Amino acid sequence: MIQESDGNSSEPEEGAQAVAARPELPHASGAPTETEGSAETGARTHPLSGLVLGLSWGLGVALALSFRSILDGEWIVIAFTIPAGFVAGVVGGYVKWWFTRYVINECEIRIETGPIFKSSRRIPFARLQSIDINQPLVARVFGLSELTIEMAGGSDSSSKLRFLPFAEARNI
Repeated sequence: MIQESDGNSSEPEEGAQAVAARPELPHASGAPTETEGSAETGARTHPLSGLVLGLSWGLGVALALSFRSILDGEWIVIAFTIPAGFVAGVVGGYVKWWFTRYVINECEIRIETGPIFKSSRRIPFARLQSIDINQPLVARVFGLSELTIEMAGGSDSSSKLRFLPFAEARNI
């Protein structure tokens, strides 16, 4: 049976209770506050990550640019292409570092990358299988380490977070 309300009742209607039970947003616009937003934007890896990545990439770029010159014995070309390769690698490494952030909250690890095409890798703790700490040679010189995060299941179940200070990597 449906009861009709005459408007003079002291009990609030069900719709009014539902509206009153909603939590208030921090701002009228619904936008997060500055402190809430900073936790969601994430942290960057160590600033030397760009240099470590750049030195690794730079070696490959330098060899690719100067391979033919090494075979032909053109030493003047080699003198310019090897430093140019390392500079290109370091610039590329810092661009990658600048656009890589990670967030660790109560339910997941999130790694966000990409200057042009954004990518967000979410790793729920429920699917976390292992976290390995690796120290490649160049990273070890600077006291940095790389985290390899493995998830259970799936073909693309591995993620890497390069490069964190060794002590911070152990805490994670």
